[in-house]
Amino acid sequence: MGAESNYDFSSKAPYDDNSIMCKNGDNKYPFKSLNTEISCEADVSFYNNEWSIHAPYGILGEGGIKVTSQEEVDAWVATIREACALKVAQRDKMLEAFFKHKFCKKVSFD
Repeated sequence: MGAESNYDFSSKAPYDDNSIMCKNGDNKYPFKSLNTEISCEADVSFYNNEWSIHAPYGILGEGGIKVTSQEEVDAWVATIREACALKVAQRDKMLEAFFKHKFCKKVSFD
């Protein structure tokens, strides 16, 4: 008998009505396009005394992983949550760099 549950970790980008500050002047540009939600869902199923865990973004590889205890499931779910948070942060940093490159004449990074 199989039991299924989903763990949903949604993260909102930290930008709402923020602006990009260009370091080479007082230019400010609207930066609203990052107010999007990224969903990171771990699919967990139990079958034949084995838990199967799959996660998006290639975090656990294509085939996912199999574990035998609820403690292992909880540990992996926590790991997936952290990895998803990193993916969201990377995406935001890349988008911010793109906007700075597009709208600021000289871009200098910290």
